[in-house]
Amino acid sequence: MSFPLLSRLRRPHIANAHWLRLGLIAGVLLLSALLAYLATDSQKIMVIALIGGLPVVLVFLRWPSLGPIAIILSGMLIHYTGPGGANAAMFLVAFLLGLWIVVMVVQQREIRLVSSETMAPALVLIVITVFSFAMGQLPWFPYARSAPLDAQLGGFAVYALSFGAFVLTANQIKDLRWLKWLTWIFIIVGSVNAVGLAIPPARSLIRTIFGATGSLFWVWIIALSYGQVLFNSRLRVVWKAVLVGVLLSSMYILFGLKFKDLSGWLPVLITLWVITALRSWRMGMVLLLAAALGMLGLMSQIVSVNEYSLSTRLEAIPILLKILSANPTLGIGFANYYYYTPLFPLRGFYVSFNSHNNYIDILVQTGVVGLLGYFWLLAKIGQVAWRLRGRVPEGFSRAYLNAALGGFAGMLVVGLFGDWVLPFVYNIGLTGFTTSVAGWVLLGGIVVLERLFSHSERENLGKKYY
Repeated sequence: MSFPLLSRLRRPHIANAHWLRLGLIAGVLLLSALLAYLATDSQKIMVIALIGGLPVVLVFLRWPSLGPIAIILSGMLIHYTGPGGANAAMFLVAFLLGLWIVVMVVQQREIRLVSSETMAPALVLIVITVFSFAMGQLPWFPYARSAPLDAQLGGFAVYALSFGAFVLTANQIKDLRWLKWLTWIFIIVGSVNAVGLAIPPARSLIRTIFGATGSLFWVWIIALSYGQVLFNSRLRVVWKAVLVGVLLSSMYILFGLKFKDLSGWLPVLITLWVITALRSWRMGMVLLLAAALGMLGLMSQIVSVNEYSLSTRLEAIPILLKILSANPTLGIGFANYYYYTPLFPLRGFYVSFNSHNNYIDILVQTGVVGLLGYFWLLAKIGQVAWRLRGRVPEGFSRAYLNAALGGFAGMLVVGLFGDWVLPFVYNIGLTGFTTSVAGWVLLGGIVVLERLFSHSERENLGKKYY
């Protein structure tokens, strides 16, 4: 990266370059003195933050592929939360998206995206969220107040930044080495979390370091670990044994310690089955039969534990559809329906509630258009991944692709049991983004493989958007 102004200052033919540098130094010193004397404490903190953030900006400009890795690590390890639960992962995704756009507009003088069928639905979804947010500012029900603006902004940010993280990863990771780094860092850090939670004396420390662990974390740590074990023929046996240990620790937590949480272990079972079936349909049939027999034996226990939750969720759907009828096209905006539900009785009670279902959330908040756009994106991701199965080489790439297909299936299922994929402001909350964003980043890895292994060199150059 070059800085034209600085390079000109070094050229000997520029007159008075020495005095210009001295003037700049004196100006900086004078500005520092004025800030120290006139600025408020908050303004001083802001200036220090900007100065301290400059090296970070330079690092991401030099190595943009670090961005997706930093997003996942910030979600796992940084517990800072701002107003309403806004967190470091959200701020980082917004910052990296802004930096990327500035680089394209100012430096490259064009907006260029990777050539992939997934880009159009992702961008359309971001646009739809903007319109749905605007719809949320209208008073759809005059006898109920709407959600506060900060809650609506938070809901909008979850959607826009999730799809944005997918687009960012797909475009910023340009070679397989960085995708390997992303995967193994997630597995290594996630393994510490999973194994630590399985050891009683270590649980308190692990929860302090990692915070809450959502369902999507278990889907992806198991998907990536199992995929590498099953498909990476170049991975040493000792490392496969380590990954098997991670799998066993995760399964112990989900089935031994959190069995009541249906949204935890059921999507994982689907993930394991999909990856197994991709390796061998015969193995997949055996696993499916075993899972079916196990579910039959445990059905009464599962129903008894989750009966009330499942029944109330089903009864909530007609109420939410009544709310949607106010604006079925683009929905009633983000977080608003939580304030509209007390207008309709649920089992005789007039209370606020949420759907506990990502698809219903998407429908009510962004309308039929938003839900169709979401299905469009999911269909394109699945289509691209399926086409790549016969094109990626053996080793890491094949393991990643099949693991991502399993994780993708797990994401589809877990959305039925809660707002894990796109957290709802008044349920899992904005803090859920720290876990959910990893899924969108890792799905972006599918597009990275698409660029590397399915397009011609001309297509690899990407599309221009002026």
